[in-house]
Amino acid sequence: MFWTAGSILVWSSLLGCGVLEEQVQNLKLTVHRLSVELSRYQAQTRPLGQQQEEVTALRVRVEVVVTENQTLHDRLVTSKGVSQQDWCGLQEKAALVLKENQVLLDQLEAQQKLSQTSHRQHQTEVTRLTKRVDADGGGGAGLAGEDGGGVGGA
Repeated sequence: MFWTAGSILVWSSLLGCGVLEEQVQNLKLTVHRLSVELSRYQAQTRPLGQQQEEVTALRVRVEVVVTENQTLHDRLVTSKGVSQQDWCGLQEKAALVLKENQVLLDQLEAQQKLSQTSHRQHQTEVTRLTKRVDADGGGGAGLAGEDGGGVGGA
């Protein structure tokens, strides 16, 4: 049946807008389902020419990889490479470098601990002297006279 504007108007007046809207929604859903099914079918039944093009492109890529692989293999065979003796020497040197690095890290850690201890001692001394200056009234005259090498002494 062919729908015209007049026939839709007649149907909408006879059946009411709710029924017509429901039918429109059902038709939209049906069209959507059919589109999905058509897409699936087209994906499964690609043209033979397209499949041959894909196979040809894949063959070209494989040939490039095979050629590169062969080139690398030839370079490996013709290069001198590293002898077993050289390899052992490299491993020994690497082990020595790792040991030396560990010794240096241990020395650094010890130096950092010593620095922290020294810093704490200096902070304690500064605190003690600050309290003493505050107790003496802020004059500072007593610091240089006690041991001869205080803050104000020369």
